[in-house]
Amino acid sequence: MFKKIAASVAIAVTAGLAPATLTASPASAAPCPIGTWSSTAQGRPASLAPGSSTGMYMWHDSDGWHIRVTHPGHAKVRFTGLIDSVGTGPFDVATVATESNDVVVVNPLAGRIRFRMENRGRIDGFDFKVGCVRRFSVSAQIDGAPIANSQVYLGVGSANPTSVPFVMERS
Repeated sequence: MFKKIAASVAIAVTAGLAPATLTASPASAAPCPIGTWSSTAQGRPASLAPGSSTGMYMWHDSDGWHIRVTHPGHAKVRFTGLIDSVGTGPFDVATVATESNDVVVVNPLAGRIRFRMENRGRIDGFDFKVGCVRRFSVSAQIDGAPIANSQVYLGVGSANPTSVPFVMERS
């Protein structure tokens, strides 16, 4: 269950605080008339487990979008990224699995989510929903270097995007 927070400025959701969401307009609760998300992104990646291959795992299901990160071993690896709705949100965000120093910042005016997750081999991540937008872009880094497309796993088949940043678009 999400705690509802009306906002017109950036909101930070950090480890140790209650999950939060931004209140969406009533129209965003209705089915979106502009298409459906790619079937490639549907379903949790089968390869996702604590200590799996270093990377960002992303999928969509009836609860919205999900991002998780992990890597083998227990050394600290920092994952950072930006999700941009290519237009204004709204975004609904909830932290799900975080360790200390993980931060998810939502800017509803710009339709952006910035995240930083310091992973130690477990699974860190968050869930989000987008309003009725046609597309959003995703970029990410691992320890300050751009993430390779082979380190991004989409949907149950763990498909890799052709490049990073990449765009998720409705059909």
